Amino acid sequence: MEDLRGVGVAVTTVTGEVIKGVVFSYTPDSTQEGNGFLTITQKSESKDPRTSDFRMIRTGFIKDCVADESVQKGVKLQTASYVSLVEQFSKEKKYVNQAKQDANSQREGVSKRAQNVFDTLARQMECHWEGTDIIVNGKVRIKDPYTEDSCEKCEGGNNKALSHVKNILSDIKDNS
Repeated sequence: MEDLRGVGVAVTTVTGEVIKGVVFSYTPDSTQEGNGFLTITQKSESKDPRTSDFRMIRTGFIKDCVADESVQKGVKLQTASYVSLVEQFSKEKKYVNQAKQDANSQREGVSKRAQNVFDTLARQMECHWEGTDIIVNGKVRIKDPYTEDSCEKCEGGNNKALSHVKNILSDIKDNS
């Protein structure tokens, strides 16, 4: 099947779905367990002629695959585009860091209000948990019940930061 790149095919899956397109790539299954992939390109629904739709089909789900020249009309086989590994690793690092940050923002054992306050403040400022207290920009500590009255300056904090956080807290609806 490796020499089918660019050939029009009609693939019938084990569920009876018929998928027509042009073979873009084929990755054989070395384990014989149906884990290979056939990738076909189809005419895109987009109005941009430079785009194509791709379908990846696991070989274990292919019931039948036959050549079908009629599907080649209107489908231009695109060459594989360049992929920058440096760019991909950078994106991966960004997403992993975001996932870590998201995981650190969730706190077990606090009220819905506490989590709501944290999430609201974290969209605008740097926040972290210290026990069940929320520390905002290293300058303001918010204790349970997470209202304006439960705010206090941290060491090195100032009245401007405290006032700003209290102002935001006054606008947060109680979801507890």
